[in-house]
Amino acid sequence: EIYALRIFGIENKKSNSGINSLNEIAFNIKSNKTNFTQVKKNIRDLIKKYSDGNSFRRSIIKDQSYYKKSTDVIKYFLFEYESYLSEVNKNDFKLPSFVEFYNGLGKVFTIEHIAPQTPLPGSIDILNIHNLGNLVLTRNNKKLDNKMFDQKKKIFALSELSTEKELTDHNLWNDKTINERGNRLANFAKNRWKIK
Repeated sequence: EIYALRIFGIENKKSNSGINSLNEIAFNIKSNKTNFTQVKKNIRDLIKKYSDGNSFRRSIIKDQSYYKKSTDVIKYFLFEYESYLSEVNKNDFKLPSFVEFYNGLGKVFTIEHIAPQTPLPGSIDILNIHNLGNLVLTRNNKKLDNKMFDQKKKIFALSELSTEKELTDHNLWNDKTINERGNRLANFAKNRWKIK
């Protein structure tokens, strides 16, 4: 999971990245030429080669994720962040399990741009509109629609989801707050998918 998410999901590396090394690891396992400790070390080294901490972090904060990454990867990332925040905040709302989420219950959850994709007249220009820091998992997509942040904030305040409630701590939403949230997401991801 760590290898796939970091290298292919977040960093968008080519699908054959590390394939020769993975084949060699598999051959050594089949031939009893390695042990579990060595396999872990080899995979850890591969992850570091294709997704070192700085590039992983930079991809989370700076990439235009909404267009560069699969919707499933973004939803999974945001689901994991919601699970983490719900636990930290001792949220009463019970998220479905990961399996339930992907086997149908996740359809009620969508990805919402915090600052709208289509800015309204008179709104400030946001350069990081498609960055992960500007995306949130929601069950209120139709209510949120293309509203400005101050209107969305009122809807977020009533949400059962910790990630939406967290957004109500902000008075305005702009490139600076998107980058700040991107940093929080990167810190979360660094711990959630750390190289052990």
